[in-house]
Amino acid sequence: MKRDMALVREILTYVEAQPAGQLIQTVSVQCDDIHVVAEHIRLMIQAGLLDGDARVDREQGCHILIEGLTWEGNDFLAAIRNDTVWKKIMNKAKELGGGMTLDIAKALATKYLKELTGLPTQ
Repeated sequence: MKRDMALVREILTYVEAQPAGQLIQTVSVQCDDIHVVAEHIRLMIQAGLLDGDARVDREQGCHILIEGLTWEGNDFLAAIRNDTVWKKIMNKAKELGGGMTLDIAKALATKYLKELTGLPTQ
């Protein structure tokens, strides 16, 4: 499976929109393959963006339990929420051959958001 940063953004946005204190067991996003969604959630938990548990097994099915966004997940979503910032990140990813690490996406999001707000980028 190839990591999809647009799906990561969509999952973060969905989780943020849920009521506080509600455990999330299903995620409604554009992707129809629950295994891909669950695998992205598992990776996002590993990366510290989400708090919860996700297990993916083609035979046993998927288990998803999201408690919410972490502080890091909130910060990352705040940085990539702006569509102008997001488009710049995606354009840069295309320049790099389509892929991008989370750390690079975070750094670019912070840089582009600072540019939009007029803050120094150094």
